[in-house]
Amino acid sequence: MQAMPIMDPVSGQAALLLLQTDITSGAELEANIAALTESQLAMLEQMFPRWDGGCAAVTRQCLLGVLAFGLKEVGEVVSSST
Repeated sequence: MQAMPIMDPVSGQAALLLLQTDITSGAELEANIAALTESQLAMLEQMFPRWDGGCAAVTRQCLLGVLAFGLKEVGEVVSSST
């Protein structure tokens, strides 16, 4: 919310102009993106399970990287580092 001092054009008296922005649609969009990300992470965790007993584990951070950069780019990074 913003408040700006103005002069009332009719009375000439000082007044405050209040501006408020509705952020409902942005908040709903963020909630939808968070839910989608969680469902994608759950799917990737099923595809790439975490292993116990000294084997390399796929971490949540790695899976977030897959979501952030896409499977193609991650595959290129992996193939170039091996």
